[in-house]
Amino acid sequence: MKKKLYVLALFFCVSMVLATPVKVAMLGDRNRCDILVAELSSDANIELLERTEINKILTEHQLNEHQLTAGTITRYFPHTDIFAFVTEERLVVFNAKNGFRLYDGKAENTAKVMRLSIQKIAVKYPLCLSIVTVRDVGVPKRLKPKIEATVALLEQKLMLHPEIQMLERARLGAVANERVLSDKQFTLAPSARLLTLEFAPGSEVEIIDGKVLIHNIKRKEVGRVEFSYVPKDVDKTVADLSEKILMMLIHGLTTVASAE
Repeated sequence: MKKKLYVLALFFCVSMVLATPVKVAMLGDRNRCDILVAELSSDANIELLERTEINKILTEHQLNEHQLTAGTITRYFPHTDIFAFVTEERLVVFNAKNGFRLYDGKAENTAKVMRLSIQKIAVKYPLCLSIVTVRDVGVPKRLKPKIEATVALLEQKLMLHPEIQMLERARLGAVANERVLSDKQFTLAPSARLLTLEFAPGSEVEIIDGKVLIHNIKRKEVGRVEFSYVPKDVDKTVADLSEKILMMLIHGLTTVASAE
């Protein structure tokens, strides 16, 4: 009898936890935010913070929405689970508990993206990534803008995976130094991976050679992928590259075929 009561009590507690609404705050384009609020308002597992409440917090700390960073979100919105910025063209979704990005890309199917982001923060052991260094070893000046575009697109592709959360390069130092975030001590988990990207001139004029070095948090190399590409084919190159990186990260491989 006692065992049955214990099981019932445990089931009740788990059900209560699962039933706890996810608190979501969003800022950005007023019309896009209003549309997104309307689409999400019927979800019982989502609690949307009023814009007036968000503005009150910003006013108290003498901030405006353009000054918000991953760090200020975790500091001033400790009771929020997800924070989103939406514009006409872009949607960025943060895990408000640790400042990691859950999504960063086009503002399309935004309600679906928000629901997928909520599923992401429910993952017990997420895979935390950060592109810590981007090295340019003599790439011609006219091709340099293509490097940053390649890096940004790679981050976006990797974040589409349901287990991956991405730490911004500017935030890595704070986390590595174990600074306090949201009144909780947050450090990179042993499973976290740090990526270094290297770019160099290719064998032909319009070709860039690249290399992705994957390190664990002790800076030990645990994998690498080499690739060459023509900047005009960046979409295909990044799609192939992200797939190979994921093979290493998710399946624990140390080497894969070079991305062409």
